[in-house]
Amino acid sequence: VILELAARLSGGFFCLAHEWCFGVPFIDCAIRLALGKTIERPIATGGDLVCQRYVFPEQPDIGKRVTEVFGNKLDGIRHATYAVKPGDVIRPVISHGQRLGQAIATGSTPAQAQQRAEAAVAAMKAGMILE
Repeated sequence: VILELAARLSGGFFCLAHEWCFGVPFIDCAIRLALGKTIERPIATGGDLVCQRYVFPEQPDIGKRVTEVFGNKLDGIRHATYAVKPGDVIRPVISHGQRLGQAIATGSTPAQAQQRAEAAVAAMKAGMILE
């Protein structure tokens, strides 16, 4: 019995991480296959290690309104996006679509990638002005 079959790329930009980590253009390959084209067997060449972390609201921020968001450039951050904009009210997160943002970082070790991703999340939280 098949309960679910999601013939799509990963949400949340994580499918970008395949290329950063393995050197394989995963999205390009997926598009070519979806168009019925053939591809050469991808060969992983290696790359950086990848860590993705999400921005969640702190309890005291629930109910506050976002007045401004701005990003900070951090070493090793490959992708960072806010899922909120000025005027949004911070709500409790009860589904993945309600997270405040995300960061994907790379590093030469798992610890370095994780530290960079967590630093990005902290910077993103500091970059949200709430009232």
